[in-house]
Amino acid sequence: MYIPDLSPYTYQKIEGAIAVGWLSGEHVFHQGSVEPEVLAKLSALAVNKSTHRMRGIHRCEFCMAEEVFGDSDGVCRMLGAAEVWLPGLGVTYASPDLIVHYIGAHGYRPPQVYLDAVRALDYDTWGPNAYRGRSALLGRE
Repeated sequence: MYIPDLSPYTYQKIEGAIAVGWLSGEHVFHQGSVEPEVLAKLSALAVNKSTHRMRGIHRCEFCMAEEVFGDSDGVCRMLGAAEVWLPGLGVTYASPDLIVHYIGAHGYRPPQVYLDAVRALDYDTWGPNAYRGRSALLGRE
């Protein structure tokens, strides 16, 4: 499912979030390098703190891989069936967990404001449902 970067998140009936990383094989995307530390933190979020888990797997439309990602604690998770949500300055970003694969395997570079949000995130206090407390940003509890 394609949603242009920094557009309103429209995948589920949740208002107020901003989409990043909803890529499609039918659309070009921005490429560039991402700092290894930022990718590692985003990977840990995708594996350990994802949300909105789905029943099926969405394969990468660029290589059709079913990506398995293992984090530093030996936890493995199949990507393509959940989302990563994180706070930014006055917004909440919603991404597919495949964003980790898109960055690592296909050179996708998310917008700078998103990378800054990943960098600034306190991983230890952010949980997969932490956005629920951000009802002013999401329009619901």
